[in-house]
Amino acid sequence: MTTFEDLMEAVGTRGRWNYTIILACAFSSFTMPMWYVSYQFLGTTPEYWCRVPELMEANWTQEQIISLSVPLRAPGDDKLNECLMNNYNYTHAAVLGFNETLNNVSAVSNTEDDNLLLPCDTRIYNTSQHEKSLVTKWDLTCEKRPLYSTTQSINQAGTLAGTEEMCDHLSFVVRPWRWLQAAFAVPILCNIILIWILPESPRWLILHGHYNRALEILKKAASVNKTTLPDDHVILTTMNIIRRNERSGLIEKEHEETRSLRSVVVAVVRKAFLLLITPEVSARAAGMAGAAGQTRQRRQV
Repeated sequence: MTTFEDLMEAVGTRGRWNYTIILACAFSSFTMPMWYVSYQFLGTTPEYWCRVPELMEANWTQEQIISLSVPLRAPGDDKLNECLMNNYNYTHAAVLGFNETLNNVSAVSNTEDDNLLLPCDTRIYNTSQHEKSLVTKWDLTCEKRPLYSTTQSINQAGTLAGTEEMCDHLSFVVRPWRWLQAAFAVPILCNIILIWILPESPRWLILHGHYNRALEILKKAASVNKTTLPDDHVILTTMNIIRRNERSGLIEKEHEETRSLRSVVVAVVRKAFLLLITPEVSARAAGMAGAAGQTRQRRQV
């Protein structure tokens, strides 16, 4: 045995130990995709409209406030414009009352202002289905909507489908976004148990001279895989050969990279020198030097 691959062949490459390591490494791949799509549920956007405190203090119902203050997106459209409100004198409307205001809307119109619509200062969210979310917490709508991004990295379509279903059921049970965030985080925290499951890399231990620790891990792996290792002396000798060969390979690679960099620098300098000694460049340089000398002579005169 002269390579690390030979050593692993002796340990066993298809035993229970190998599959345990693979499954432990894959565990994080099962939990992490939840974060890829969790933002769609944490940042759910409920219905919203402009807040009109004057009418709310006058005990107008929400339907009455919407019918007066919220315009349509376009004439003939049945969808409301959630980001704008009619430019009315809502203090006067609160005094007149809902019915009288609707019968005489011109009485509350701001004739001094040419703007028919105004942007909302604050908004009200429909919390009948979702009590709170990231959108309602920081008001990520209208002009702040670009701050909200739903673009997520998706590695596999199957992972997305499974995780979407999981997040869908979880978000149906847990509504407040803070508790939902905690529910998404719990599976990720389970990755801490990998500290006690995943062993140190035998290759790394061998390259750094920790032969006894590497031997202990390999013996445990062979025991789980139900294979028989050679004598400790043979394995330790193999480790020494592996370390010497791989370290010499790394040193040679570093030397090659250094030589490669040196050759690039030399080539660049050589090309620059050859460019400077060409007749055309030499003539231009001589002309520039002569012109500079004449300029200095004129200044001295």
